[in-house]
Amino acid sequence: MNYRIRKESSFTVIIKKSKFVGYSFFIKEKKQIKLIIENLKKTHKKANHFCYAYKIEKQSYYNDDGEPKNSAGKPILNQIESKKITNTLIVVVRFFGGKKLGIQGLTKAYKECTLETIKISGKILYEKEEPYSVKFNYIHIGLLENILKKENIKATKKTILNKCEYIIETKKINIEKISKNKMFLVKKILHSI
Repeated sequence: MNYRIRKESSFTVIIKKSKFVGYSFFIKEKKQIKLIIENLKKTHKKANHFCYAYKIEKQSYYNDDGEPKNSAGKPILNQIESKKITNTLIVVVRFFGGKKLGIQGLTKAYKECTLETIKISGKILYEKEEPYSVKFNYIHIGLLENILKKENIKATKKTILNKCEYIIETKKINIEKISKNKMFLVKKILHSI
């Protein structure tokens, strides 16, 4: 069972004059990370390190950003994995305070900052969105559009004729709301379109 963060948040701690600021972000794809890091670098121009780790489904990665090998990014990733969180990016921004912490001290600082950031963010059950085909008669288009709007579901493809088909990506619970209406024929798509 996987979880995701409930809300994006931040946490700040000062350890031996070094300031650590942890940020949590909900992400769906790897390309979001570069923009997030760039924005944090604009916000924290005097920071020395932007260490991070992410997990998206089964893919994970960490970056020590100049800190000693495995002393920053790895403890961040370990916390993400130990809390069974997915689709999450944690960035810990460090402002060097003039006193070296040593590898053990760094590892502990990044771990604790990450742990508190995750705690503040909270977590909820993560349910992956899957692609579905919804077929129906044109006369029922308004009803389906209302359901999609109410549940905040986007159609990725619409075929509108006498017999219509929408391709949507959503969670299983939302499909149950659509398929309880007998005028909609709902089928899970086994491969992405």
